[in-house]
Amino acid sequence: MIRDKIQSYYRTERISSLVLAFVGAISSTIGLALYIINKTEMSLGLMLGLCLVGSYQIIVGLVRLFRSRPRYKNAILDIDQNQQYLLKTEYPRIIRKENLINKMRRIELNSVVISLFVLAILFFFPKQDYLMGTVAGFCFHAGFLLSFDLFSQFRIQEYRRQLKKFLKI
Repeated sequence: MIRDKIQSYYRTERISSLVLAFVGAISSTIGLALYIINKTEMSLGLMLGLCLVGSYQIIVGLVRLFRSRPRYKNAILDIDQNQQYLLKTEYPRIIRKENLINKMRRIELNSVVISLFVLAILFFFPKQDYLMGTVAGFCFHAGFLLSFDLFSQFRIQEYRRQLKKFLKI
């Protein structure tokens, strides 16, 4: 039972890490292509916003992907033994990760609101295409990361409940 839950959690962890890196790569490519094709102030700003955060997403996605396999193996091996890894390492890590995602969600939500506010202000100021493009790129990524973290939070809460039930905490 718990073996299936651990396997399911880490499978979706790897898939979501690949999606994160893939979306980062696609948005960086689109931002760069827009600039190469258009060569306008707006496309330069979009490229900056999309490429900066897209590069971050690629790195984070790949790091998460490479970390998940050893953690999965340790968790599975510990089921058959005395459950010290699950109790002393895995469960506290999941609690920390859940708290971090809560903080990140607040930051991302504030980023979306601030970006939308700045975009609304920039509509009234001509010749700010560069800044408008950058803010639009940041707003896109903040919205994507917010939805991504909402999904991650659901997965982590379910995994934490299953670990808690198994470890009888």
